[in-house]
Formats: sequence, C-alpha cells, structure tokens
Amino acid sequence: MNHVVGRILIAAGVLIVAVPIAVATNPSLPAQAAAASVGCAPQPVGGVSATPALVSYTAINPVRIVDTRSAIGGFRGPIDSGCTIRVSIGSDVPASAQAVALSMTAVSLEADYFTVYPCAAGLPQTSNLNSRAGVPTPNLVVAIPDANREICVFSHGRSDLIIDLAGWWSDGPDRFASIEPERVYDTRRPGFTPLAAFRVREVVIQPTTIAGDATAAVINLTTTNSTRGGYMVAFPCGQPAPPSSNLNWIAGEDRAVAAIVGLGPGRTLCLISEVPTNVIVDVTGYYAPAPGFGPSASLQPDGGRRVVDTRNGVGGPRVAFAAGEVRSFDPVAGLANADDVSAVMLNFISTNSTASGYLSVFPCGGAVPDVSSLNFTARQDATNLATVKIGDGRRVCVLASAPTEVIVDVFGTMNARAGSPFERLTFDKPTWPAFDPTATDYGIECGAGGGVANVTIGLGLMPSTDASVSVGGGAPVPAGNSNLAVSMRTDELLVVATTRQGVARNYHFRCLPTDFPRLEVLRPGNPTPGWYATTFGFVSPSGPYLAILDSYGAPVWYKKTSRPVFDLKRLSDGRLAFTAGRGPFGVDPNQGYWLSDLQGNLTGPRRTAGLPTDHHDYIELPGNGAALLSYPIVSGIDLSTMTGGMGTVGDTIADGVIQEVNAAGDEVWRWDMSTYFEPSSSTFPLNFDQSQPPPAGVPGFPDAWDVFHINSIDRIKSLDPTENGDYVVSARHIDSVFRVDHATKQVEWTLGGPSTLAGLEPLAIINDPYGGPKRPHDARMVGNVLTMLDNQAGMPGRQSRAVAYSIDPVTKTATMLWEVRNPVPYTGDTLGSVRQAADGSVLIGWSAGLQPLIEELAPDRTRLMAIGLPAGGNSYRTLKYAPGDFDLNTLRATAGGSITVP
Repeated sequence: MNHVVGRILIAAGVLIVAVPIAVATNPSLPAQAAAASVGCAPQPVGGVSATPALVSYTAINPVRIVDTRSAIGGFRGPIDSGCTIRVSIGSDVPASAQAVALSMTAVSLEADYFTVYPCAAGLPQTSNLNSRAGVPTPNLVVAIPDANREICVFSHGRSDLIIDLAGWWSDGPDRFASIEPERVYDTRRPGFTPLAAFRVREVVIQPTTIAGDATAAVINLTTTNSTRGGYMVAFPCGQPAPPSSNLNWIAGEDRAVAAIVGLGPGRTLCLISEVPTNVIVDVTGYYAPAPGFGPSASLQPDGGRRVVDTRNGVGGPRVAFAAGEVRSFDPVAGLANADDVSAVMLNFISTNSTASGYLSVFPCGGAVPDVSSLNFTARQDATNLATVKIGDGRRVCVLASAPTEVIVDVFGTMNARAGSPFERLTFDKPTWPAFDPTATDYGIECGAGGGVANVTIGLGLMPSTDASVSVGGGAPVPAGNSNLAVSMRTDELLVVATTRQGVARNYHFRCLPTDFPRLEVLRPGNPTPGWYATTFGFVSPSGPYLAILDSYGAPVWYKKTSRPVFDLKRLSDGRLAFTAGRGPFGVDPNQGYWLSDLQGNLTGPRRTAGLPTDHHDYIELPGNGAALLSYPIVSGIDLSTMTGGMGTVGDTIADGVIQEVNAAGDEVWRWDMSTYFEPSSSTFPLNFDQSQPPPAGVPGFPDAWDVFHINSIDRIKSLDPTENGDYVVSARHIDSVFRVDHATKQVEWTLGGPSTLAGLEPLAIINDPYGGPKRPHDARMVGNVLTMLDNQAGMPGRQSRAVAYSIDPVTKTATMLWEVRNPVPYTGDTLGSVRQAADGSVLIGWSAGLQPLIEELAPDRTRLMAIGLPAGGNSYRTLKYAPGDFDLNTLRATAGGSITVP
C-alpha cells in the first residue's frame, strides 16, 4: 500500500495560507448570497427538522457566496466567539433545492469548531468543521435551509469564514451510486508529474470506476509533499477555473478534503493549485442519470448523530486508536430503515493525535483499500466528510495509521428502495414495469427478433448481497457489482437470483417479441394480488396477443395469435376461452369460441347450435355447458320508423339471441330479443355490411341492420337461489340494460333506452347527471348492484365512464351509486369492461382510443394501478383472477410462442 502519511514541522509563529478572495463568476447564478448577517444572541438548542430524501444532485462550477474577509455576502470581519452567521441562499439556488453542498473554510488564529444547521431548527450539539490555529481549514458540508431559505453557521471561536456553493439536491434527474473506494489519480506514480502552480490538470475517471454518463463524482482530494502552503480547487472541466477553494494546506503537510465535483466531457474533473504539489484523488461514489429501469439511492440528511467517540466510549472502547489498528462500527444502528442503507455520509474528527497520520475508511469485509479519508497532524484537530459504502454486517471499518482519538458523526444515509437487494439496477434495453423489490417479473425489449440479442445488465448490489444470473434455464453465473453482458433469444427468461441477510429473491426478465406492445404502467397504490387476462392487437400495430399480466403489470404469460382475438377468459378447468376476430360483425360466422390450455393446444370451436356465433360473451354453465350469443339474420322487418329514417318496410336485421348449449353442443334454452323489443326502436342502428365488407375468404353477409347489438350477458348472482340463472343483458344499439327471467323468458325491467314493452316502462333513473347509459357495455350484476362501462359514444362533450346503480324493482328505480369518468372526452370505439370486486375495488378496461387501457381503483375510487398501451392500441375486455387461479411457475414455463387460430 502507498497511503498518504502527513508530516509537518511548524516553526514558532503563525502560518497563514492564502485563500482566493476574488468572486467567482457564473452566468447562471449571482455571485454572492442575497444576504448574510451575524448575531451573537444565544441560540436555542435543537436538532435538524425532518427533511425529505434528497434524490438528485446538481453540480455547478463553484460559486463563492460568503467571504467575511471581503464582505462577500454582506458581512465583513471575523465572526466572534458564540456568534452565528445567518446566510440566505434564496437567490443562489432554485426554489426546488432541498439542500446544498458547501465548501466551508475557516480562517482563524485559534483552533475551534463550527456547526451548520437550518436556522429555524435550533443549534445541534455537533460540529461540521474543526479549524486549526492560523491555517485555513476547509470541509464539505451538506446544509439544509429552513423554510425561509436560510442556513446558520455557529462559530464557537473567533474566525473569518468562507463559503463556496458547489451544487444542490433537488428532485432532478440524477441519482447517487456508491462504489468501493478507489484511487483514480496520484501524481506520485511513475509517469505522472506534480501539479504546477496555476496550471489546470485534467483527471479522467474511467467508466470502469463510475458510470459512463456520470454527472458528478464524490471524491476525496489529498495534497502531499508540497514545499509551500497553498490552496486547490476542483471543478468541472470545460468550465473556467473558479476563484474558490476546496483544500488548504501548509508546507510539508498532507491534507485531505471531501468534495462533490461536477464532471466535464468524458467524465473529467479539473484541478488547479496555487503552488506546486502532488495530488491524490480517491472516488467513493458518483451521481448519474436515474436508470430507465431499476432502483436508485437517495440521500437522507441527518443532523449529526454521534456514533463513535473514543474519548468517552461511544460506539466502541474508551481508548484511542493505536497505530495500524482497524476498528469497525455500525453507523445505522437504531435506524428503522437500517437494512436499506447502502452508504453513509460521515464526518470524521481526529483529535489528540500524538503523531501525524491518516484514517482510511472503507466497507468492512474486504481488504484495506489504497485510499485515505482524513489526514491529520500531531496535536491538531482535523475534520473531513467521507461518503462510504456500508460493508458486511452493516459495518464500516476505520484504519488509523498513527495513534489518535477519533470522533464520527453521521450526517446522512444513502437509502435504497425498501427491501431491495439492489442499490442500482440497469439494463441497456427498455425494461418494464418499474422496479419494485416485491415484484418478480419484468419484460425486456431485447430486440432479438428471430435471432440473438446482447443485453447488458448493470448490478449495484446492496451490502452483504450475493447474486447470480442465468439465461434460458442455463447454469447460474455468479455476479458482482459490475456490468454483465448476456445473450438472449425471443421468449427466453433471464433470472437474477439474489440472497441478502438470508432472504432469497429471484427476479425474472422476459425477452419480449419485437411486436409485443410496451405497456406504460403506473402503480401509485397496492392492488390486491391477482392476474389480469386481456388481449392486445385487436386494433393496434402490435401483436396480436393473448396475455396474462401480474398485479404489477408485467406480462408473465403470452401467446401470439395468427389473427386478432377477443374476450380472453379462464374456465373452471384452467383452460382459456377466446374468440378470433374476423368478418362483418367482428367474427367469422363459421367460427366460435376456441379453448386452449396454457401450452397453446387448441380445442373447439365452441359454437351456438345452428346459428352464427357472436364474439361478445361466453358464460360457462354447469355440466360443461355454455351460454353464447348469436346474430341470426331476419328479413321482412318494418324499419320505416327507425331513427334517422334510413330503414324501410321489409328490411333485414341482425337479431340478438342468447342460446344455452350442453356439452354436446345441442340447444337447451334460447331467448330472442326481437320477440320482446321492437327493432325499429333502435337508437343507434348500424349496417355493418355496408360499412365493413367481409375480408377475402369469409362467406358473404346480407345487407342487414344491427339494431340491437347485445354485447354482454351475465347470470345473476343473488342470495335468493331462485334468481340465479336470470340474465342481465347489455344492448348497445338501444342504449339499454335489462333483466331476463330465465324461467319465464320475460323482461323484468329495463334501464335506459326506449319504452318498447307493453306495460313496462324503463326504471326511473335517480342522481345520474347523464340521465342513463348511452352505448353501454359489459353490464354485470351482483345482488342489487348493476355495473357497466357506459361509453357515451356519439354524445358530444361527454366522457366514457364506469358507473354503478342500485336497482330496486319494487320502486322501479335505478339510483346511481358512483361513476368514474375517463378524463378524455369520448374519442374511441364502443368497447371496454367494468368489474367490481367483493372488496369494493373496481377494474376498468377503457374503450378503444382511451388511456389507460386498464385501470384499477380502490373502494374509495383512488387509483391503484393504470396500464396504458401505445397510441392506437386497445383491448376488448379485461378480467382479473385470484392468485390461485393460475400457477406462477406454470405461466412462466409456458409463456411465449404462438397459437394458430384456424
């Protein structure tokens, strides 16, 4: 090892080292703070108020905002003992800044200490900077402004104070990543030369140390072997050298300071020194743009929690460090989120040292790194802020090269996502949905097509975490904190297996086909676990696909289909039912519902008996029976009074029929809509043969009016067993939902639409601002509660909505219980679904052209999750199934491939 060891001989008298006085210029910021004032009244004792996590750091070319030697900031002269300088930063940083990084330098004739805190919070019993007599003493400080945007600095002794602003934390785009401490630059190495006076030196940090797109580096800057005292500043290359300082030293002294420095092009930071000197740069972390996928850490400031003090036995033995001794401590003991801390920001103080030396701080569990964190001089206090990754057993290790007392205060923790084995996880291909430690499945747009794609994974593991990676069921390969390239084929599964503190978690990433739609998932709540069954590609450039998503929105199972498909649902025996889309009414008249297992083995079609099978609904009946819909063609109908005046006497319609068939496919029950409803009463008639000619190969279809358009049937679920088996029916083209008695086949009540049954008026609608449904879809009834998707198609200025009514057949009323409107005025087709679960949550499949595709709401109608499709995509219906209805491992094992629908 080649550690820095401080050596200093101080002659009699006071040694003063220069600190630049000129004001830095930066076109984006003012040159000084809005105001700085000094007061000497006793400060109330307090602690740092609660501060939200600091997620993003913005580095700037350093700007001097206070210098009491020259009145920069508005105050001139030393700050007297017991006094406090109050600094307003309101004009220096954006309003969104929650904390600032300050390089603070004390110029004092005597050794003393300084404490930085939000003015309104009160004075904490800690120190941020310990000054040396007659030597400018710097340190990095994370300062939190109070609500008035003010920061206070308490001076225990008399001193001038210099404050340079280096950057701030806000809700911006960059995130922290910790690394094992690494020495990246040392001018004492062969082939290097010391810094020359006032000559800029460029330091390149390799992408093997920090991310290639890193915007700032967390460093420790050390000067050594200087024959003269001076100062040094670090700044982003490509910017003018600022007249500020990070580090000050005297002749012959080794001195270190922490800094968070913005990087110039090619991950470069620049150094400039007042005098010739050797310099060492150690990197302990960095900031880079937040991963497009995966977690990242945030800084949680701490007001200064003392965790080690060898003078009184805090955090360890009550005895000074011996030369060469290594000790460890737990800097997060007692914190509620201790297991989620990946790194800590620690302020180290060396005091009462009997010889000059250094402290090396590092994560426990590995070899002592070739870095120094604090350099101290015999019999003088030294302070430095260090950011260090947590090691094995949540411990940080400290090596002292010479005897010294050591004090450690925690000034911040870097917190990863709760429960995550990763501090940072990246993919070089689009990956979704957003990472959640409790979610297990994700999709990668790996672009393999029919071949092989290379995918690079960046693993940033939490402390004490082991990981391995396997692809396509292959042997696991151990993985550490590095980038790992793997090759994947379409539909292959990549598994990242982790173990942390005895907890094993496996994360599965599926290489999705190139035409699988990218789902945009938002999950502000916590939906009940379950499975979403849906289809993609009905009207979309992608797919088409059958798909089963988990409760995080990940595609756990899918099959590509040879043509668009509708109405995916699970049957009681575990098979899937769906129908292929093709023909003038959306289906081929010669087709029906197909049944498939998860492997994609087809049986069917399941059809109506002697009638063309419609695609709108399928209900499983006991004994392997089924209730299906049909649209038989009926001629000789008088439509002369139909809406719009388009019909004629003796016209042709597509009727609406509910048919029950047994296991053999024979009809056992039938209900014809035209027997009970007048075809000419249609409020939204369409002629599909004229507007949508059948494609090639599909039998011709008569010129017929679709006057009823049944699009859903639901068997009543009631506490009264005599009612079970009755149907609730949604008929889009008469704007009505109605109930059919299974035994008598009579219509018991209607909601909306025209009055077309003798002696049966529609239910009176109460509390509905729309006055009832228009183009309803997917009507369902549980007890007396009726739900539906009310598309409101063709109604200018209205919005599609999910709506629920309480039905009272005695008072003949339908009282609206709730509605949820899509925020976009109607632009889409008349599709969609609404299902209310037993717990009161609501799952909505919004109609075509509306986003999100799927939305789940809590019982109080707040959003739990939303899943959107790319523009132009939609699904006919989305259903949610209980966790036990599908086996996760079976879904994974059978995902991918295709189904050819005959």
